[in-house]
Amino acid sequence: MIVGNPSKFPVLSLNNQELQVDCVKESITIQPDKSNYYIKTSFPLSQGYTISVHAYYSSTNYEPVNIIKLVGWDNESINVHIYHSKSNPLTNIEIDLHICILSTLSTKNKSLKIDGRERDYSLGLIGYILTKENLNKKLEKEVTQPKIRRSYSTLEDMPQFDDPPVPILKREGFGKEGRPIKVKANSFEVTTISKYDKFLKYNIEINPIDKVIENDIKREISDYGKNIRRRVLKEFCFKNEDWFQGVVIAYDGGSALYTTDYLGFDELDVSNPTVKEVEIKIKDIQNLDDGDSTRYKVKINRLDTVIELTQLEKYINGEEFEWDFFSDEAFNVLNALIHKVGTESESYIQSGKSSIYDKGNKKIINGGVEFWTGWFSTVRPGQGSLFINVNPTITTFYQPLNLDDFLLQYLYPKFRNLPSYFNFPVLKKINDVLRGLLVRPQHVQTANGKPVQTERRIRKLLNTKQVASFKYKPRTDSSETFPLEEYFKNQIEEYLKNKDQSRKPTKLFVQILSDDDTQIAWPIEFCKIIEGQRYINKNLTGRQRGEIILAAKMRPYVNEKETIKGAQEILQLQNDPTNIGMEVMPNLTKVDARIIESTGIKYAGYTMKPVNGQWNLKDVKFIESGERLEFWHVVIFEQSNWMPKSEAINFIKSLARQCELQGMKIAKVTENMPAIHYLQYRGPDSVKQAYIDAEKRLNKPPQMILFIIPGEKSPINTELYEIIKRVMDTYIGCLSQCVSLDSKRNFCNPQYCANLAMKMNIKLGGVNSTLPEDKLRLPNGEEVLFLGASTTHPKDKYGSSICAVAGSLDNQAGRFVTKYQDQERSGKEEILKIDKMIIEILKEYCDHQRKKETSRKVKHCFFHRALLCTVMVLANPSLRDCSGLNFPRLRKHALSSGKVTSLTSQRSFLQSSVNVIIREFSQ
Repeated sequence: MIVGNPSKFPVLSLNNQELQVDCVKESITIQPDKSNYYIKTSFPLSQGYTISVHAYYSSTNYEPVNIIKLVGWDNESINVHIYHSKSNPLTNIEIDLHICILSTLSTKNKSLKIDGRERDYSLGLIGYILTKENLNKKLEKEVTQPKIRRSYSTLEDMPQFDDPPVPILKREGFGKEGRPIKVKANSFEVTTISKYDKFLKYNIEINPIDKVIENDIKREISDYGKNIRRRVLKEFCFKNEDWFQGVVIAYDGGSALYTTDYLGFDELDVSNPTVKEVEIKIKDIQNLDDGDSTRYKVKINRLDTVIELTQLEKYINGEEFEWDFFSDEAFNVLNALIHKVGTESESYIQSGKSSIYDKGNKKIINGGVEFWTGWFSTVRPGQGSLFINVNPTITTFYQPLNLDDFLLQYLYPKFRNLPSYFNFPVLKKINDVLRGLLVRPQHVQTANGKPVQTERRIRKLLNTKQVASFKYKPRTDSSETFPLEEYFKNQIEEYLKNKDQSRKPTKLFVQILSDDDTQIAWPIEFCKIIEGQRYINKNLTGRQRGEIILAAKMRPYVNEKETIKGAQEILQLQNDPTNIGMEVMPNLTKVDARIIESTGIKYAGYTMKPVNGQWNLKDVKFIESGERLEFWHVVIFEQSNWMPKSEAINFIKSLARQCELQGMKIAKVTENMPAIHYLQYRGPDSVKQAYIDAEKRLNKPPQMILFIIPGEKSPINTELYEIIKRVMDTYIGCLSQCVSLDSKRNFCNPQYCANLAMKMNIKLGGVNSTLPEDKLRLPNGEEVLFLGASTTHPKDKYGSSICAVAGSLDNQAGRFVTKYQDQERSGKEEILKIDKMIIEILKEYCDHQRKKETSRKVKHCFFHRALLCTVMVLANPSLRDCSGLNFPRLRKHALSSGKVTSLTSQRSFLQSSVNVIIREFSQ
């Protein structure tokens, strides 16, 4: 049985055999004068059952902070009390209640068993237990008929528990096989959490006065905003020191401030919490017009929320605790506290919630980018204890350059000098990188001649037409506007002369986001990029990624040394930087582990295993060749001087020879087969044209097109690869294989050709290898069908997502069929028409069985999707009809192999995804 997620909630055991889950879904409307709601279960309840309730707000993005308690029950209904705070009242809002009822099939087993623990644990750990005390035989029957899905809340017509259980594969020798060893985890155990039992929560709003934050900026700006708010809060605490005496505060730069006691301004005898508003000035952040210090308004008031750290200790120890505690706010408090030392130091900068980077430890890479080293750290629950996970990390930042110097580096080597204008594709690419970037003007001065210390965000780089029509309005109180180029002409020349730069002005301007009705644009020469701004990873080139990967590689002892340095020197975890009495072990946590023998892979003639963790596949023969490759085509998206035709022919011959050596059927390479065609990449239409040309040359559709594309260091490598796969797989429906052209010419290497041959043979329907087992079946001998699915999202926000579903055709999972489709990009890991794709796979599966003249019947399907492994027994009537086989009804269970990022989502996983059928997961 799995309750929750093992990475965060260690209640995992296969020994809880006698437990059963039923789910009820009820939609209710919150009434302002009503707190108790009655839900009918439609099946009898009994003393000893465990009830958990989760609210889902389907029509709003409101984060639920309300408390739901069970206050009574009778034979066939329950009474729940919904409490919501005065600061966040909910009225006339429809919510869905997901109610999970945990019952036992045995009168003996009424507890949870946890692996690695000797004692059992109360079922009250996961909800409310029905007892005599909360039994109410006169319970009011103001009940509406709920939407009930017996055992599973997401699929209709689910089977009852009298169906035979699904057999689950058991790993032999679990916990006993292999050589036992001790491994070090990059975590430090917390032996004492806090000397304080609770934290109070305050709402804090910090906003600049007379400024408007524009909504059309897509860049992640939270790091800058959070750093500014931390500075404002520090000044706020200094100015109102008497409010914070003897109080420890935790703040992560957002809208929540946590304190160990009431702040000095709080009047506790007043029913409504006191609201305080204070104006704060930050001297070194100035206004653009007059150079005065920027003013911020701080508004603070206490909320009803109290974070009980004693509940956290019970949660960690696996003891019974209040179900209402299922919130991640306790971890928010502790995470803010452990990063306090790093964020207050001038030598470091915090980026995101959990990473601190060293300003003095950075390295410049090409393209106007530099990477900084730092440490990722976060508080996490573990088996019987709390841990602080620390890990060295690297990320990329913009170099603090003048904007013209940055663009020169970013566009090199395509542009060695900046032109006066760019065509639309290049301009769009530049604006994707510049939009929202913070710059400081180099030409704006105060009345006494000192530079104004202010930052502004770039809206976009203007094109030539926009520059010509732009009316520059430098001040809010000015009614006069100026032609942009004329206004700055003399200033640019004078500025470059003072800088001893011989280059000519570029006539390139960036429009600046303004806080009022001013129209501002500055020459790129006058803009200096502010230090410490994250560079978007999706804009990195292959060469940049390669440099980062090379720098991130560490030997284990170096990684351990850096991890300890981050914990002891930067975060200073052993010195109680939180000021709450937290005690942390100085050494890495040691964990018991076992080294298990590697799995063998069966090829034609023999079974091979890796040597020292490495596979050498250049001499292996495939088990079965796919379709004979006769009609194919080669397209080279590179100039002929970089990839001469003679070199391309030698590569094709080497590849064909390697394919033959490994047992793949392929026609002899001749002068015209395959034909080699050079093309210049101009977007998706270039790929479509390549297919049209291949079809004309062959007088028939090609079996496969081999694309030779620029290497990973090329700025178009990733984009071109994604376009080829999207167009060929979803738009045209033709097999494709990409070969990356690098400076070392590794594609001529036999090992490279062997790896390429494996991909080509699989795509042509061949079987490269299988597992050593003759047949993959369940323990009871029943056949299994394997399905896998994945979704790839394009970098271009206007592009389509590519969805793929693969299914096995034999009982060795060696031969697969794959279906593709494109869908509108949503950013979600979902496949909208997966049922249609599975039906197509099942049809091909049945056709394959008929061709093999086998009577193989499959009742069970193992479906793997990203980080969630789901076991399905095929059921949908349309699936049964298409296959012609006797499939039983569909059952679906969720096995947690992924990461649940918060206790809130874990609670949802437990309560609304508890289509985990406990009895059927038992052995």
